[in-house]
Amino acid sequence: MFLYLLVSTSFSFVINDDTISNVAKKIQPCVVNIDTVIYVKQRTRMGFGDPFLDQLFGNAPGRYKNNIVPSQGQGTGFVISDKGYIITNAHVIDNKDAQVKITFHDESKTDGRVVGLDKTNDIAVIKFDPEKAGDFEVAEIGDSDDLSIGHFVVAVGSPFGLQQTVTLGVVSALKRNLPLDGNSVMEGLIQTDASINPGNSGGPLVNVHGQVVGINTAIIPMGQGLGFAIPINKVMPIVKEIFKYGKHIYPYMGVYLQDMSYRIMQYYKIKGGAVIAKIEKGGPADKAGIEPGDIVIMANKTKITKANDLVQYVRSRRVGEKVYFTVYRDGEKKIIKVKLDAKDDTSSNFADAENIKESIDKATTENGFKGINLTKKGNKIVVGDIERTSSAYYQGMKEGDIIEKIDDIEIKSLADVRDAIKDAKKKDKKEIIVLVTDENDMYRFIILDI
Repeated sequence: MFLYLLVSTSFSFVINDDTISNVAKKIQPCVVNIDTVIYVKQRTRMGFGDPFLDQLFGNAPGRYKNNIVPSQGQGTGFVISDKGYIITNAHVIDNKDAQVKITFHDESKTDGRVVGLDKTNDIAVIKFDPEKAGDFEVAEIGDSDDLSIGHFVVAVGSPFGLQQTVTLGVVSALKRNLPLDGNSVMEGLIQTDASINPGNSGGPLVNVHGQVVGINTAIIPMGQGLGFAIPINKVMPIVKEIFKYGKHIYPYMGVYLQDMSYRIMQYYKIKGGAVIAKIEKGGPADKAGIEPGDIVIMANKTKITKANDLVQYVRSRRVGEKVYFTVYRDGEKKIIKVKLDAKDDTSSNFADAENIKESIDKATTENGFKGINLTKKGNKIVVGDIERTSSAYYQGMKEGDIIEKIDDIEIKSLADVRDAIKDAKKKDKKEIIVLVTDENDMYRFIILDI
């Protein structure tokens, strides 16, 4: 038997064997096992048409046939409504056309159908007919914002196809970002050491009151004790949209972001923010007047200290909502109102960068930069050769970058570069801040010594 005293600002009580047992008794009737089947086309080799020849020589080379084969999946979910709605992971369902079989705590089974998916956030909603179902109960939804590091949590699921298991752990970290395959990232996750194994996906993570505070979603195969869950406060607004639209409609600004480096924060004497690296033409931010190079430091009354803060804030709002952004531009603060729009699923296409190959026009020392040669192309000043040992190179400047501004002064010519540097030196500055764009029209700041 174990005994713990759990103390927080909201409650204080003793956790013992009976506490966890009571949690299990409360949540297990709400939890279901989910089996899915999707029929997919698969190209396989054809035989010779004779069993003896097939056995002797194998499949005939160069001869194929298209087969329809079943692809099976398995996971966990939990009931959130007496009308028969279940939440699980999108990767458990995988496809809106999946055939779904639901097994309840009393081992009775029924069919389900997919209501909608949000693959980005790994959330799915399925439905069953309550009149055709066995015994079930509706899970109580908690408040994931009340979680703190060290709080006890319980994960429920069906690992490796077994019947329901209950594992105890603690909240190891909050607001974790987990890189996935490709360029996608799952953001704002709860990290726990409660055992989460294959088959637990989609099951509930509950607090010591038996309230659902997250959806078990991911494990790191080589990292023992590393499990992740999606906070329930993030899940429920998405679920409501799936009820209404069959999918999650994202609010968005139409911007690309960059984190601020320590040197940039020092230069501007601010404690953080999200740099607008690029604006989507015709998007909400563009219509509102936000510009590349703006530094967002506040959204309504919420401080923005890094790019992910802004991403999370916008995703927490509603389509059509108006948000007041405080931005730092040209040394001054501005407040800009942006009406968030619905995100289009189509990805933006970037035009190929213009192939910039010209001889170096001026020497490094003449232009005032250290380790960088510049050349003029049209009304743009372009980075040519750059020393691999220079500070600019280590900050990400590369050949082909375009110099847009120096210390908030627009640059159209090499004379503008020299004048901006002279002006900085007159003010006894030892460094300047340079706004550059790359071949994808992405803006970023670089600090250069002068």
